[in-house]
Amino acid sequence: MAVGKRLAAAKGAWICFQDEAGQVLRPPVAKTWARRWHTPVVEVSGKGSGRVSIAGLVCLKPGQRGRLVAHEGAPQP
Repeated sequence: MAVGKRLAAAKGAWICFQDEAGQVLRPPVAKTWARRWHTPVVEVSGKGSGRVSIAGLVCLKPGQRGRLVAHEGAPQP
């Protein structure tokens, strides 16, 4: 057993891991092929402005079930 895990078990403490990520809301550029002289039309949904931040926290306590906490931030223009 790791030193930190033993110490957490002895003190009844939680071990937490946090991560954050961002996602752009713009759709990917759409490309396609078409026959010669026939311009392809590709529909792309969504206006595509802004960015969303997502944060997650995983908490572990020896002898108990792990917990996941996630938070999605509001889109930013």
